[in-house]
Amino acid sequence: MELLRLLEAMGIPLPGAWEIVLSLLFSVIGYVAFRRGRTNQSQALKWSGLALMLFPYVVSDLVWMLAVGGVLTSWVYAAWKSDDMHEANQKPGPLRTGRDNLH
Repeated sequence: MELLRLLEAMGIPLPGAWEIVLSLLFSVIGYVAFRRGRTNQSQALKWSGLALMLFPYVVSDLVWMLAVGGVLTSWVYAAWKSDDMHEANQKPGPLRTGRDNLH
């Protein structure tokens, strides 16, 4: 208890339960995006995933954590969808035979 009082007297607040839960949630989403970005060579996913993993260490206020986390998660979602569309355009379609053109 002495340590807690000392930390609060020094101006270092301890995080609450919601800050810890949100930090874990955003870090897991960021980790998944980072891994997908590395495997698909998607720079946008890789770096936004890294930012999503690391920003909870910088932002300690709950409102700012929700705001920044929401923006970064939206960016990851958009980059993920863009990566999916790019992947779909890269894959060759099914092979067509002459029988496919018959009615």
